Amino acid sequence: GLRTLVFAGRRLGDEEYAAWNARYEAAQLLSEGRDKALLQLASSIEECHNEPDQQSALFDVTSAYRKCLELHGVTALEDKLQVNVGDTIAQLARAMIKIWVLTGDKLETAINIGYATALLGSEMEPLHRISSAELGTESELPGDTPLQKAIQEALQLVHARDMPALERHMRTFTPLPGAPPIFQQVSAMIAKIAKPGASDHAIAMDLSSCEGRLKESLLRERVRVKLSSIDSLTARHRKGGHALVVDGPCLRACMEPSIRATFLNVGVRCKSVVCCRVTPSQKAEVTLLVKNNMPGQITLAIGDGANDVAMIHAAHIGVGIRGKEGQQAVLASDYALPRFCFLE
Repeated sequence: GLRTLVFAGRRLGDEEYAAWNARYEAAQLLSEGRDKALLQLASSIEECHNEPDQQSALFDVTSAYRKCLELHGVTALEDKLQVNVGDTIAQLARAMIKIWVLTGDKLETAINIGYATALLGSEMEPLHRISSAELGTESELPGDTPLQKAIQEALQLVHARDMPALERHMRTFTPLPGAPPIFQQVSAMIAKIAKPGASDHAIAMDLSSCEGRLKESLLRERVRVKLSSIDSLTARHRKGGHALVVDGPCLRACMEPSIRATFLNVGVRCKSVVCCRVTPSQKAEVTLLVKNNMPGQITLAIGDGANDVAMIHAAHIGVGIRGKEGQQAVLASDYALPRFCFLE
């Protein structure tokens, strides 16, 4: 297939840039939650809103959000699997090596590669999928908990810009298990928005950030519930093969302190684990999760690109494959090989 990359951007006005840059500099100084804050700020650049009408109410100015990036171009590079990758993976599996794939590819591509390399198979049923496309919707899903429904209602109130109702809603649902940390953050944002003298653009960014935190919380709660269900299933049916597929946004939720132990338990019971749409830092984080919580086990990281360097450094043993993506992985590794099949 082809590995595609889309380039897009937009120009920021002086006032908009000044407001965004102030938030960026503040986020850089955070000791906790820095990566999440920077990610939300980066995402906010993709959105813009119409200039406020003089007759508009204060919160109406943010009602016309839209994606407003200008397309600059697209690149497409051929990305074929090396020769005998499937046979090599099969040999490693027969040697009782547990294989986890950490890739930046999208979900469908990662699953297809899994089947093409025999990492996934028809005997691995069911294939447990935890994807943001399925769980990230704001609509109510079957089995949603009271807390998840409360977050959905909060999102609706944010969309409606009904701050008084949102503030009352926060107080109503605070007693729910797991609610205080989520709603405390949102309540703090509401108080910030309500301060006099805030510019329309600053209010728009605060509301966008508030919406982002609620969406993130809703996804995290759904991931926690689904992962607990898979945990129970894999604990009852240990025979046969289970396979777990997780995408990047859901993996971020899986790595939360309250969820990561369950994620590790499920991953260890599964015959194969595929994590897709992951960042270089997530690759290293997953590697360290296994390395630090499974004493006596040896982690081996294999990569061929610059985005694998952090993972190679994190593992007990790092192997760099010489390829077309540069020499960074090879230079960072303990061992270098010209082809993946030479691992056999």
